[in-house]
Amino acid sequence: MLDDSFSLAVETAPDPSGEAVPRRFRLGVRVVEAAGILDRWPGGDHLYVKLLGSDGATYILRRGLDCGDWRLVLFRDVRAPG
Repeated sequence: MLDDSFSLAVETAPDPSGEAVPRRFRLGVRVVEAAGILDRWPGGDHLYVKLLGSDGATYILRRGLDCGDWRLVLFRDVRAPG
């Protein structure tokens, strides 16, 4: 049986430039709204988006430019110890 606790589903919307950026995503059963896009940058054949979640945590998501699949690259919660 596969554990889908870290499955990622991303909903996007165009920003003012027309680029599709995450507006909300589901990580397992949790739904996180994007409270703000902090940064974004290209990397080879990927686009990286750093965002602040509605839960106060910082996320970096990576989208493959060829297939459009999103992956979670970094999760940082300032409330976590150490």
